[in-house]
Amino acid sequence: MEVGANAPKNEWLFNFNRCDSFFKLFFRVFGKDPFIDRKSIAYKIGTVFGQRSQLWYHLPAFHSFSLLATIYDIDRKKFKERLEHLTEIFQLSHFISRPVKELSLGERMRCELVASLLHHPS
Repeated sequence: MEVGANAPKNEWLFNFNRCDSFFKLFFRVFGKDPFIDRKSIAYKIGTVFGQRSQLWYHLPAFHSFSLLATIYDIDRKKFKERLEHLTEIFQLSHFISRPVKELSLGERMRCELVASLLHHPS
């Protein structure tokens, strides 16, 4: 099974998580074997799960984005440009400096989307 950009989300995540070397199930993600190239594939995808946040609860969203930029090894100039672009698209400017715990669910979800798109996934 070949998984690409237009794969149904739940089916792909289900199959990706079910991968086990004991099964004879074999598929490729972005043309790579997920058993061998797991790290490089992780840099190419962005996910948002409602029950698991990428944001640090007590920190402002901006600081969480900065930490994620460090984790993904994003150049500071590219990070600034990307964050400005995403902030404009998702209209985060009014609350990006407030702690995540003070944000409404909608504001938090917009920040989660920005966090998942920050590293410019494929």
